[in-house]
Amino acid sequence: MPALQFNADEIFTMAEKIEKNGARFYRQAVALFPAHAELLEMLARMEDNHFVRFSEMHKAISEREKEALTSDPDDEVVALAQAWAGTHVFDFRKDPVAFLKGVTSFPDVVNFAIGIEKESIVFYLGMKEMVPAVSGKDQLDAIIKEEMSHIRILNDLL
Repeated sequence: MPALQFNADEIFTMAEKIEKNGARFYRQAVALFPAHAELLEMLARMEDNHFVRFSEMHKAISEREKEALTSDPDDEVVALAQAWAGTHVFDFRKDPVAFLKGVTSFPDVVNFAIGIEKESIVFYLGMKEMVPAVSGKDQLDAIIKEEMSHIRILNDLL
């Protein structure tokens, strides 16, 4: 059986989900740390902006980058991609507050967020191995750069 491959269309679907999940996390953290609501909302808006950026990149990909790399009449690869994005970086089958258990300070939230951003970079680097060059592999570099910039901003908050 050939290795599972994703095209740029599927990768952007995952990237968009990851960014939505990140924004939900920060907005949940506001309830626990209202004194830092402004900063947490800023972080949520950054995730929203990443979502918009990735959505724009998604819309700009070529038809070739949207082509299925495997026969998938029931959209199982897309469903897998969405599930993977929802469980490998942020598992939002659970209440986002579950991620905040044991977090006792705002720096804990920021450190957790840095860890999640690092996980997302590792996730995207791994996905690069599954995306052939002709299917938009280079598009992943733009996503990784966006996530790296997010880590720099979070580090500055500490």
